[in-house]
Amino acid sequence: MSDMIKLMIEIARRAGAEIVKCLKEGRGSEVVAKGAGGDTTLVIDKVSENTILNFLMNKLGSFTAVSEEIGLFKRGDGELIFIIDPVDGSYNSRRMIPLFTVSIALARGRTLEDVIAGVVHDPYTGSTYWAEKGKGAYYNGNKIKVKGNSGNLRNSLICVSLPLKAGVKPIETAKEIIKHGGRVRALGSASYEACLVARGSADAYIDAWGTLRIVDIAAASLILKEAGAVVLYNYREPTKIPKIDLDEKLFFVTANSKQLMEEIVKILP
Repeated sequence: MSDMIKLMIEIARRAGAEIVKCLKEGRGSEVVAKGAGGDTTLVIDKVSENTILNFLMNKLGSFTAVSEEIGLFKRGDGELIFIIDPVDGSYNSRRMIPLFTVSIALARGRTLEDVIAGVVHDPYTGSTYWAEKGKGAYYNGNKIKVKGNSGNLRNSLICVSLPLKAGVKPIETAKEIIKHGGRVRALGSASYEACLVARGSADAYIDAWGTLRIVDIAAASLILKEAGAVVLYNYREPTKIPKIDLDEKLFFVTANSKQLMEEIVKILP
């Protein structure tokens, strides 16, 4: 494990501890502003983001951050780019549902293909996923790999995102999965659900509605790849590589095998 990934894990855990503290104080649903990504900013979003940025400023001379609440933040020449979602699953957290994460990715370049390290931390359980490019994916220190199935939808377990902005498209897709003999889960946190695929607990994750942002999935996408998953940032344009920009919208699909990915793409709108 490199010094940088150790630093990122420590940052995520500190931010997670601040989130849990706010929730225990009953401040989870307090609205403080509107974030750069367009969503409502809760006090836990801001507390987590401030914890992350302050820690980075204390430890690093210069860096750039793209974060859901503050937008673009630069200090110095900004060669290192941190892609931050302070709370992925904010609605879960404000309703006291313990399914949300702190997500931090590190890139040397301007696209999601340039991500070289990623950390996804679950504040409630204290569990942490991480990956470094070319070095594998890990869950609480143990190396993880996807678990293959028969390559078809039957008997698969697939997580499907259900954002309000997507309308009925996710429901229609879920119906198709069920018609083909698969099982559907909707947990409300993209990075959490994607990491379940990397760990082998789920077979696929679908957020293919053009509402997902790069901050939600940057860290998890590297974890997925290092665990052997197939990843499409945009199933409509498979060769398109998203820029590290809050304006980028993804049509994201990941699966534990190429065969299952092909089956999923067939049923998408």
